[in-house]
Amino acid sequence: MQFRNPLNGYVESSTGSASWLWCFLFGAFYFLVKGNWKHVFLSIIFALCTLGISWFVYPFYVRKINDAKYLRAGWVPVTGNNEVPGINVNVVNTTQNNT
Repeated sequence: MQFRNPLNGYVESSTGSASWLWCFLFGAFYFLVKGNWKHVFLSIIFALCTLGISWFVYPFYVRKINDAKYLRAGWVPVTGNNEVPGINVNVVNTTQNNT
């Protein structure tokens, strides 16, 4: 899925078709490359606590994890050339200078 930054229009892909494979093979390093610091630390902690079993579970949720990261940051989902309806991209905090 692709997301667009409403402030500068930059479009970035959250996951690819083989993202589950990269997550399975590289574990926490995959999240490090994607910039998802929360799951870098969580995957390491879960791997230590479960003796590595969590590395077999994380790939099933990698798409949801990465999509949620972009949505929380305020990025807008993009499908083709059209934005997903129902999401307000004009919500920007502004301050007025009273002089």
